Amino acid sequence: MRIDIVSDTVCPWCFVGKRRLERAMAQRPKLEFEVHWHPFQLNPDVPAGGVDRDTYYQEKFGGRERVAAITEQLAAVGAELDIHFDFDAVKIQPNTRLSHGLIALAEGPRQSAVKEAILSAFFEQGRDIGDLEVLVTIAHDAGLDPDQARAQLRADALNAQIAERAEMARSAGISGVPTFIFDGSQGFSGAQPEDVFLEVFDQLTAKGNPDSGS
Repeated sequence: MRIDIVSDTVCPWCFVGKRRLERAMAQRPKLEFEVHWHPFQLNPDVPAGGVDRDTYYQEKFGGRERVAAITEQLAAVGAELDIHFDFDAVKIQPNTRLSHGLIALAEGPRQSAVKEAILSAFFEQGRDIGDLEVLVTIAHDAGLDPDQARAQLRADALNAQIAERAEMARSAGISGVPTFIFDGSQGFSGAQPEDVFLEVFDQLTAKGNPDSGS
């Protein structure tokens, strides 16, 4: 089963959705999954050097109290999924184009591993994932050639490709992330509960093979 996921690397619900998807996949061990990640920028206008995270969050969500309520909710949800959100550690709200570029450079199963590493670096460790050298370190840890990654992430062609792909997602009507598309047909937006993923898996399996069981 092919699963295409449109998401951003600074979207906490994208981290939650990734974990819920993986837990659902683990409950269908007989299925073979092929996961592909696609870029989306919630705010492509963030400058290359990023902006102050506290200021950004307060302007986006309407003040310190509202931010505290949202992050507390996310921390509770994350704890159930072994995600250790540390919003206080995040000082910079980055532009995410470079981080999407690194995900695009990874292939096969490593793409999900790189996505996981970037999400963890930002949300659990407070690292600036808009910084080239932070991403080069992540590339190295994921088994990619760090010098090659640095050169490719600096290339205008890759940055232009990521911007184009993110805009294509918007043009296709995607406005919220994460968005999951299964076998190119059925899909939904949001970090849905595991049961929702399982229902889609079973529907598509039954459609492909009426005699198959879950």
